[in-house]
Amino acid sequence: MEITLNPELQARIEEKLRNGEFSSADALVEQAVTLFLESEGDEMDAAEFLATRSAVEQGLEEAEKGEGIPLEEFDQMMRARHGISR
Repeated sequence: MEITLNPELQARIEEKLRNGEFSSADALVEQAVTLFLESEGDEMDAAEFLATRSAVEQGLEEAEKGEGIPLEEFDQMMRARHGISR
């Protein structure tokens, strides 16, 4: 398969190769296409959007009432839950 890219994309690929981020243009394009194809099903549907919106609104209401927790405490809690060290 032969693909033609615009000069701006070609320059960006060449920069990634110069920086040693990829061993070849083929490797970069393969990773980019793989990530694109994997992300196709990741779009949020209407129900997920409404649920997320509702959760954000609830969080904002709780914060206005002073029911939230400090960012540092939340950060520590999430790091502990997911095994992430500083």
